[in-house]
Amino acid sequence: MSANRKYKPLNRQTFSFGEYSIVPIRDEDKYDIMRWRNEQIYHLRQKEPLTREQQEAYFRNVVDKLFEREKPDQLLFSFLKNGKLIGYGGLVHIDWENHTAEVSFIMDTALEETEFEQNWQRFIHLLKKPAFDELGFHSVYVYAFDLRPHLYPALEKAGFQFTRRLKNEVQIEGKPVDVVIYHLYNDKPMKILFLGYPQSPLIDFLRSEGHEVTVMQDKINARFIEENQFDFIISYGYRHIIKEEVLNLLPGRVINLHISYLPYNRGADPNFWSFVDNTPKGVTIHLVDKGLDTGDILVQEKLSLSMDETLRSSYQKLQEAIQALFIKNWPDIRSGKIKPKPQKGKATYHRKKDKETLLQGLEDEYLDMKISDLLQRIKNRKS
Repeated sequence: MSANRKYKPLNRQTFSFGEYSIVPIRDEDKYDIMRWRNEQIYHLRQKEPLTREQQEAYFRNVVDKLFEREKPDQLLFSFLKNGKLIGYGGLVHIDWENHTAEVSFIMDTALEETEFEQNWQRFIHLLKKPAFDELGFHSVYVYAFDLRPHLYPALEKAGFQFTRRLKNEVQIEGKPVDVVIYHLYNDKPMKILFLGYPQSPLIDFLRSEGHEVTVMQDKINARFIEENQFDFIISYGYRHIIKEEVLNLLPGRVINLHISYLPYNRGADPNFWSFVDNTPKGVTIHLVDKGLDTGDILVQEKLSLSMDETLRSSYQKLQEAIQALFIKNWPDIRSGKIKPKPQKGKATYHRKKDKETLLQGLEDEYLDMKISDLLQRIKNRKS
């Protein structure tokens, strides 16, 4: 049975490096795993020693079913040296929408004293292949009770970064214990579809980071995305709606750069309407959803723009601001480190023809008029 086990989300099932490998968790390993877990129960989220009956039920009711699902909540592997089991672990609490997962790993208790760091590094090296290369996850993380200080150097040598300490998060034997969290981010170059301005300096920036960038201004569909196997889509000045069928292929990996302080001034001409409606001015990078500029916010920044500006000069400042915001935050955006936040507040929205109606007769001069003069002309016209 074990030899035929295959995880549906993975093309490859075995990942090797020298004499070490990980394979989908084998049924034959369940009793060794149970023994190690019972020996190391002090640092695990396990309240009491496991019995053979409990372990058999877990493999039958939980583990076996992982191989039936398109998107299981965990991918567990047996960790082997020359085909012999020396540990187990994998990706647990998988968040398929945000492309991240927790790393779980324990090794043969007998190896902890002599090969603790080495086996952690070997296992992580192998686990990065399904997590990053196959699944394209942005990051993985370790959530650990603060009971094994020797774990932290092992994680750091494996490329993890300390990201958070949760004070007195759990009670163990009646005493409060901290939890520490370490993250490992996917730094593999990506295949990016850039939708919009073909002369944007962000294209050169992304290419300088080692990414393969395809630039498009035409409409796209799901077939085009699948055929080209893009990892990420960036919309910046794109004039078409991105269809839901495309968003479903890359959940959490389609973003838009919008020159307004969302939720204000969704839609067309956000710079113009921020002055006309006297709403906050700024720039926003957000996830794309099936609405128009309604997706969850990744990062945004307010700007102060003078009434002595023109629409042309203020537009240029907004473009410079959003490009700087993107470059500053790109490492955290691509890794999934930023937690998206829903848009809050009363939204405003405008169509292209709304501005055209208001500026009829001023088409040749409105871009270079002082904002204060332009607003006065609009006010006089209304009265």
